[in-house]
Amino acid sequence: MSSSVIHFLHFPFLLLILLPTISTAQNITLGSSLTSGVANTSWISPSGDFAFGFRPIEDNSSFLLAIWFDKIPDKTIVWFADGDLQIPEASKVELSTNGSFILTDPQGKVLWTAGEQVIGTTYASMLDDGNFVLAGGRNSSDYLWESFKNPIDTILPTQFINVSRGNFMLSSRVNDTAYSKGKFRLRMHQSGYFALYPVGFPSLTENNYEAYVNVTWSPGPNGSRFVFRESGEINIVSGNGNIDLTWYPTDISPDSGMYYRATLDFDGVFRQYSHPKTFINSTQSWSIERSIPENICLRINGRLGSGVCGYNSYCNIQGDRRPTCQCPPGYEFVDPNNIYGGCRPSLPLQKCQEEDTSNPEELFELKTLDNVEWPLSDYDELKSYNETECRSSCMNDCSCAVAVLLNGTCWKKKLPLPNGRLDTDVKRITLIKIRKDGITIEDPGRAEDRSTLVRVVSILLGSSVFFNFIFLASIFLVFFFMNKKLSKRKQTPRKLQDLVDDEDVIHDMVTFERLVMIAIWCIQDEPSLRPSMKKITLMLEGVVEVSVPPCPCQLSTYRQVMSTSLAHFLHLPFLVLILLPTISIAQNVTLGSSLTSGGIANSSWLSPSGGFAFGFRLTEDNSRFLLAIWFDKIPDKTVVWFADGDLQIPRGSKVELTTPDGKLILTDPQGKVLWTAGDQVTGTTYAAMLDNGNFVLARGRNSSDYLWESFMNPTDTILPTQFMNINRIDFKLSSRVNDTTYSKGKFRLRMHENGYFALYQVAFPSLTENDYEGYYNDSWSIGRNLNDSQFVFKESGDIYIATRNGSIQNLTWSPISPSSGLYYRATLDFDGVFTQYSYPKTSSGSIQSWAIERILPQNICLSVFSRFGSGVCGYSSYCDITANGRPTCLCPPGYELLDPNNRYGGCRPILILQGCQEKDTKNPEDLFEFKTLENVEWPLSDYDKLDSYNETECRRSCMNDCNCAVAVLLKGSCWKKRLPLPNGRLDTSVKRIALIKVRKDGGSQDTGPGKDRSTLVLILSLLLGSSVIFSFILLAAIFLVFFSMNKKLSKRNQNSSVLRSNLRSFTYQELEEATDGFKEELGRGKLQDLVDDEDVINNMVTFKRLVMIAIWCIQEEPSLRPSMKKVTQMLEGVVEVSVPPCPYQLSTYVGNNSKDD
Repeated sequence: MSSSVIHFLHFPFLLLILLPTISTAQNITLGSSLTSGVANTSWISPSGDFAFGFRPIEDNSSFLLAIWFDKIPDKTIVWFADGDLQIPEASKVELSTNGSFILTDPQGKVLWTAGEQVIGTTYASMLDDGNFVLAGGRNSSDYLWESFKNPIDTILPTQFINVSRGNFMLSSRVNDTAYSKGKFRLRMHQSGYFALYPVGFPSLTENNYEAYVNVTWSPGPNGSRFVFRESGEINIVSGNGNIDLTWYPTDISPDSGMYYRATLDFDGVFRQYSHPKTFINSTQSWSIERSIPENICLRINGRLGSGVCGYNSYCNIQGDRRPTCQCPPGYEFVDPNNIYGGCRPSLPLQKCQEEDTSNPEELFELKTLDNVEWPLSDYDELKSYNETECRSSCMNDCSCAVAVLLNGTCWKKKLPLPNGRLDTDVKRITLIKIRKDGITIEDPGRAEDRSTLVRVVSILLGSSVFFNFIFLASIFLVFFFMNKKLSKRKQTPRKLQDLVDDEDVIHDMVTFERLVMIAIWCIQDEPSLRPSMKKITLMLEGVVEVSVPPCPCQLSTYRQVMSTSLAHFLHLPFLVLILLPTISIAQNVTLGSSLTSGGIANSSWLSPSGGFAFGFRLTEDNSRFLLAIWFDKIPDKTVVWFADGDLQIPRGSKVELTTPDGKLILTDPQGKVLWTAGDQVTGTTYAAMLDNGNFVLARGRNSSDYLWESFMNPTDTILPTQFMNINRIDFKLSSRVNDTTYSKGKFRLRMHENGYFALYQVAFPSLTENDYEGYYNDSWSIGRNLNDSQFVFKESGDIYIATRNGSIQNLTWSPISPSSGLYYRATLDFDGVFTQYSYPKTSSGSIQSWAIERILPQNICLSVFSRFGSGVCGYSSYCDITANGRPTCLCPPGYELLDPNNRYGGCRPILILQGCQEKDTKNPEDLFEFKTLENVEWPLSDYDKLDSYNETECRRSCMNDCNCAVAVLLKGSCWKKRLPLPNGRLDTSVKRIALIKVRKDGGSQDTGPGKDRSTLVLILSLLLGSSVIFSFILLAAIFLVFFSMNKKLSKRNQNSSVLRSNLRSFTYQELEEATDGFKEELGRGKLQDLVDDEDVINNMVTFKRLVMIAIWCIQEEPSLRPSMKKVTQMLEGVVEVSVPPCPYQLSTYVGNNSKDD
């Protein structure tokens, strides 16, 4: 017993002796290895806190080579070797006898190596601080490779990095259960900054986007270190002292009873965690101590990248400061198992084709979502808009997927929507455009079922149509032969004999021609030309010669009108010569004077020299009038000023210098005021059209007495001698919509009182004026007095800005050689180019036109560079500059002009764009292809950028991204772009390749595959049913036609020729023989006695009407005889038959007979 006690007392000393030996035994000797899926799969640190080895991956048959906390239940991983590796069972990691540390698969293939050139390793070790090392000696300086120097997403206490060693970086994972690299990075750069930022994802290369956390410092001569202290503090140690990071909350209370780690989580937040070292119960977990940033949803604002939640979703911070992701109304998660993977529309989006744009309110609606925003995805900004106006603008814009209304500004956005967030601190209204009807994205099974149905119905329809075709062909042949027996009619008679097929007629063409001429005499429109019935009878009998009749039309009337119009036209020059002196004399316009639109005389007020005119001009499309000033001595009458180009001025409108108040007012024919020159102009004594092109309202002879003048209210043009005191108002020119439309277009020239000259775009079309970024700018010093600055157009043709002390600020365009023999003007043209023109005052006899003297800017295609606005050519088109400096607009391959009559109105896809549903994303190469366009670019429409990409990689990335409409490859960077594409331009100075994604097949725009196939089935079914019904109707019709034609054939044998059926002359002897000596008396005294037909006698009303029509037709007086048209109408009962007067011959005959009796 005493011996045992002694031995027991010696045990602690034995432990103390053996402890170094036990600790030393943790070293891993050369030749040691671990195998995945079998026992002895890890090497433990001396304390047992950490382990290195193989860990099975959740929901996968592969393994992960990793380091983890080994004493806590969830075995949290803090390092792993290449998360993309698929490590199968029976793979082996070995510290080989040559000192290399290699991971191989069961076949011996090398999967991973620790370090590229690690040699001289004598052992490896899993240390108690969580660092796994390959060492050549016992000191840390002998470490040849260590996990602390090759971090993944986590750092641990005592871990530090000398930043001068290189770029220290943590990479987030894809999600909690996947170990591939995600889309966020933490970087410590040797130049002195700490940053958190997103990267292009998924991507073949590392591409950094705008950082959402930044800390900078001066690195100092000895470099800097990123340190995680054992106490839990994390900071940057530089030559200038410690630099703290901006944590939330700022401080922690260090506790030696806690494990600590700091991880860049998959959601982009860098968090510091703690976990009790002592096991209490199974519910223990990692607690968040602090994080950077506090609210990642609001911190990510970059233009590139999808943000925390993926495209078309939005982010919201929960109580544990973790972000959660939601889809807006009408959208669904792309992957229902991954809420961070973005959303897609549940129903088909609006297309830019007519079926979706003609009445969008019937197909779409706007759902409201409060306080949600997607910054920097806007393509248009409309200021001073209310909710109703914002809704209307988005509804009527096929490119608008979402509109956000904030402080009176309507921001229109396009898909994909990046970096969405819920922000309750700023009150905004978000309007989500979705389709009203219930069209869902069809699953492949239902699509296949409907495809089969379409095929079956199509086969039936095709068979029916084929049967009908054969049937109709047979009928055609039968009719052809039967018709040949009946007649030989031709569709287009070329000769007189072609009108009939009677052989007797053809052999007696002289008689037939006479009959035709008699018929033409009978159908003359002029009553006096139509012969009497007596004369017709005589012509038929050959007693009266038949002369050639005139054409039965109002040719004579037409000729008379033409001759009268010609006479008036010939008199017009003399009328103009008489009126011209009257028009020119009155240079001053007196009170009460007026002009009327559409009037011939007094339609304008001329300047004394006749160089300019003020009045009404008919627009080019002749649809309305314009109240304008124009050059009156040149053929095209170029307009230089006009009153409100949106006005609809009808014919008969009047502009008047009223009495006695002297206002210049434009009214329509009903007296409604359309426009007034100046709001409060009173005291005018006269108006005048001056020789410099200025129209003025004045109360005296000096320019200081001008109460209103066109020079102070320019539209798109300025003229020589015109100047503007910049302090008066913002001097502004507005372009027109196009050459033939006078409404305001989308470009402005402004002289601002702060001292700058600018050309810029505005929102168009828009209810309000909203300025975008200028594409040409000049600035100057305005001096002490604002009146010292003027914008001047000299009579010599020079244009400049005059500043104080007489100094001149020239615009940056080429000088000109002034000439007194030229007219000058400077116009902000509809294409945004500010152009100075010249025109000869004297005609040279050849065709003359305005010549371009100089322009600003020199190349507008390359000058317009803004995130907002469509640019010169409209959305999804591109601009090319011509030889004379004018832009022309083109559509990329697979696109067409929105309006074929307006090249500047933008383009749209001809075929269906790729959608984000499975039918378009499963095998996109089968449905889509790329068309190449060289040196074309749409700047600032990118949503993703991928660096170090070649053309093949760029094509593949865009093809597999349903949001990508165009990819541009420039200097190894692949820029993926979305529609609508603004500010397109051709720029040959930079070599780039634009890849336009278009659909291969010939499908047209639709509203959804489900609806399309349902509609197709319905149409085919209706056609099939109609075809069957048509077949039955056709059979019934054939029987009726055969019956009728057979009846005609039987009668045909009894009919005589056409000539024998016409009226002929009979001799007395022939009549006596035909009536058997006039034995039977037909009637005497009563109407019914004229006939012996019982049917006629029983219908005397009709018979009486026929007799009266006959009496009308035999009137001696030509004017009393009705036309053939009227006779037909009387016979048909359309025209009432009045009692005719007694014909002249009949009254004479009756009178003579009474005398004889």
